[in-house]
Amino acid sequence: MAVKVMGVDPGFANLGYSILEIGDLTTERLVDLVPMQVKGRVVTAGVMITKPAGKKRRLHSSDDRTQRLELLRARLEELMLEHTPLVVGMEDFTCLRSAADSAKIALAWACTWTLAKSHGIVPIYYSAQDVKRGVGLGGTASKADVISRVGQMYPGAAALTNEGREQHAADAVAVAYCAAADERVVLALRMATSRRA
Repeated sequence: MAVKVMGVDPGFANLGYSILEIGDLTTERLVDLVPMQVKGRVVTAGVMITKPAGKKRRLHSSDDRTQRLELLRARLEELMLEHTPLVVGMEDFTCLRSAADSAKIALAWACTWTLAKSHGIVPIYYSAQDVKRGVGLGGTASKADVISRVGQMYPGAAALTNEGREQHAADAVAVAYCAAADERVVLALRMATSRRA
């Protein structure tokens, strides 16, 4: 059984996602894993894009948000069902200067969290600074630094992303890496393999 971790960079217009395969319970002794020794491979990564309805459609803004959120939910659920990740690592919610933008990101974050829980997938969240440190950068590293680091860690992963929006996919891969290396995930893997033994 392949062990996969999902990474999500929550956003409303651009939601970054990734699936990282970190091993196989039937062929590896994952009970011997130690945090930060997990690398794995990127199975898929990209960006889910939602766009506001055009003025011609004359939708009320709350109806537009509902439709966009449903689109994100459906796409996230499709990924979760296809790949059955053990955990979903998420970048933690942070407030932006705009209350409207913060509310939209909160919707995407809550959607991801509740969807994971409803499918029995453990959601774990990390601050942006923890994600940067988790991939070996300083807490104040730039988006370009994260993209570069993910490219070094997973050559070819950038080819899986949507052109021009790679920072969201790179963040999602970085979050998945942090989750894969998280001692809580390693403990869950140990428990899973001990049950199989």
